Amino acid sequence: MRSNILFTLRVKLDSMEKECGLRGYLEFEKSIIAFIAYQEKTHIAEILENQYFKKVSLNTVNRTVKKLRHEGVILATKVHSGDRRIVYLSLQKE
Repeated sequence: MRSNILFTLRVKLDSMEKECGLRGYLEFEKSIIAFIAYQEKTHIAEILENQYFKKVSLNTVNRTVKKLRHEGVILATKVHSGDRRIVYLSLQKE
Protein backbone atom coordinates (compact mmCIF):
# COMPACT_ATOMS: atom_id res chain seq x y z
CA MET A 1 0.00 0.00 0.00
CA ARG A 2 1.33 3.47 -0.91
CA SER A 3 0.67 4.95 2.54
CA ASN A 4 3.16 2.46 4.02
CA ILE A 5 5.78 3.54 1.48
CA LEU A 6 5.06 7.20 2.17
CA PHE A 7 5.54 6.75 5.92
CA THR A 8 8.75 4.78 5.38
CA LEU A 9 10.08 7.63 3.21
CA ARG A 10 9.15 10.18 5.89
CA VAL A 11 11.03 8.18 8.53
CA LYS A 12 14.10 7.97 6.28
CA LEU A 13 13.89 11.69 5.51
CA ASP A 14 13.66 12.49 9.22
CA SER A 15 16.75 10.39 9.87
CA MET A 16 18.68 12.09 7.05
CA GLU A 17 17.65 15.56 8.25
CA LYS A 18 18.91 14.67 11.73
CA GLU A 19 22.27 13.57 10.26
CA CYS A 20 22.52 16.88 8.36
CA GLY A 21 21.78 18.95 11.45
CA LEU A 22 18.39 20.14 10.27
CA ARG A 23 16.50 19.38 13.48
CA GLY A 24 14.81 22.45 14.90
CA TYR A 25 13.94 24.01 11.55
CA LEU A 26 10.42 24.33 10.19
CA GLU A 27 9.51 22.18 7.18
CA PHE A 28 9.56 25.17 4.84
CA GLU A 29 12.96 26.29 6.15
CA LYS A 30 14.33 22.80 5.52
CA SER A 31 12.91 22.95 1.98
CA ILE A 32 14.69 26.24 1.29
CA ILE A 33 17.96 24.92 2.73
CA ALA A 34 17.69 21.75 0.64
CA PHE A 35 16.94 23.71 -2.54
CA ILE A 36 19.91 26.03 -2.01
CA ALA A 37 22.17 23.04 -1.29
CA TYR A 38 20.93 21.29 -4.44
CA GLN A 39 21.43 24.35 -6.66
CA GLU A 40 24.70 25.38 -4.95
CA LYS A 41 24.13 28.99 -6.04
CA THR A 42 20.64 30.34 -6.62
CA HIS A 43 18.48 33.39 -6.03
CA ILE A 44 14.95 34.07 -4.83
CA ALA A 45 13.46 34.23 -8.35
CA GLU A 46 14.76 30.71 -9.08
CA ILE A 47 13.25 29.45 -5.84
CA LEU A 48 9.85 30.89 -6.77
CA GLU A 49 10.05 29.49 -10.32
CA ASN A 50 10.57 25.94 -9.07
CA GLN A 51 7.43 23.81 -9.21
CA TYR A 52 7.83 22.77 -5.55
CA PHE A 53 7.51 26.40 -4.38
CA LYS A 54 4.81 27.58 -6.84
CA LYS A 55 2.15 27.96 -4.12
CA VAL A 56 4.41 29.93 -1.78
CA SER A 57 4.28 33.72 -1.65
CA LEU A 58 7.27 35.98 -2.27
CA ASN A 59 6.88 37.34 1.27
CA THR A 60 7.16 33.86 2.78
CA VAL A 61 10.33 33.10 0.80
CA ASN A 62 11.86 36.49 1.65
CA ARG A 63 11.04 36.12 5.34
CA THR A 64 12.54 32.62 5.45
CA VAL A 65 15.69 33.62 3.57
CA LYS A 66 16.14 36.63 5.86
CA LYS A 67 15.82 34.40 8.96
CA LEU A 68 18.27 31.81 7.61
CA ARG A 69 20.75 34.55 6.68
CA HIS A 70 20.48 36.04 10.16
CA GLU A 71 21.13 32.61 11.70
CA GLY A 72 24.20 32.16 9.48
CA VAL A 73 22.81 29.15 7.61
CA ILE A 74 22.93 30.76 4.17
CA LEU A 75 25.15 33.41 2.63
CA ALA A 76 23.95 36.14 0.29
CA THR A 77 26.34 37.48 -2.36
CA LYS A 78 25.54 40.49 -4.54
CA VAL A 79 26.37 40.39 -8.23
CA HIS A 80 29.09 42.86 -9.24
CA SER A 81 28.17 42.95 -12.92
CA GLY A 82 24.99 42.63 -14.92
CA ASP A 83 21.71 42.80 -13.00
CA ARG A 84 22.71 44.18 -9.61
CA ARG A 85 19.29 43.34 -8.15
CA ILE A 86 20.20 39.65 -8.09
CA VAL A 87 21.56 38.34 -4.80
CA TYR A 88 22.94 34.81 -4.98
CA LEU A 89 22.22 32.46 -2.10
CA SER A 90 24.48 29.62 -1.03
CA LEU A 91 25.00 27.55 2.09
CA GLN A 92 27.55 28.78 4.60
CA LYS A 93 30.67 26.64 4.67
CA GLU A 94 31.12 24.91 8.01
